[in-house]
Amino acid sequence: MPELPDVEVYKHHLEAHGMRKVIDHIELRGADRMLGDTDTRSLRKRLEGHSLTGTFRHGKYLFAHIGGNGWLVLHFGMTGYFEYGDDGEADPQHNVLVLYFKDGSYLAFNCRRKLGAIALAETPEEFIANKGLGPDVTALSESDFSTLLQERGGTAKGLLMNQELLAGLGNVYSDEVLFQAGIHPKTRLDRLEGSRRKALYQAMQKVIKAAIAAEAEPERMPDDFLIPRRGLRNAKCPFCGGTPKRISASGRHAWYCPCRQPEPE
Repeated sequence: MPELPDVEVYKHHLEAHGMRKVIDHIELRGADRMLGDTDTRSLRKRLEGHSLTGTFRHGKYLFAHIGGNGWLVLHFGMTGYFEYGDDGEADPQHNVLVLYFKDGSYLAFNCRRKLGAIALAETPEEFIANKGLGPDVTALSESDFSTLLQERGGTAKGLLMNQELLAGLGNVYSDEVLFQAGIHPKTRLDRLEGSRRKALYQAMQKVIKAAIAAEAEPERMPDDFLIPRRGLRNAKCPFCGGTPKRISASGRHAWYCPCRQPEPE
């Protein structure tokens, strides 16, 4: 599933291939269940004849400014990403929304499982508030994060994945953050003292920054990351040489190193 680093990369793709070009027409393909309260007519009216002039990301949501015509909002679900070309027509397979520009190029939103979302918003702030999203992980201060930990119950894994509290992390990157911090996924928040809260915050910022720099490609991640080893046979922990294991935590599968991240008593 695309998480914050992936969506930040998609934001860069949109900026490189979709900005300040007049949209000639759009094509929607089997996207009905992704539209929610938005309808095809509204999308055409807002987009056709206009240009995308800016971008914004909050958590896993990507916003594209339609000049003075509001914002296009995309959520990439489990399998979404962008395709683009300089001329011709986009491959119809799995492309749910295609923007055809007057210069002959196109930008396509590919979402094979159709678990993403396409919406319109007057402002990102209004959309974020209506969705009940928490602060973006990259915009959260250490003091606010510490306060959040003090006020919440549950486990470390559950907190990191709760989009109403922290927007941006999913299953893969929450595991990486906990691995870097040396914290077991099932550790209860009330068992995290000040130094471990600090370590968790620093790991969160480190992981996001490094993943974006690697363009969210596992093979380009730092050598001490778990992600390139995740789920691989005979994988070894880069810190202790132990064997990463998979458990169930907060309703999801979690990968961790039993040596580096000992189970809480």
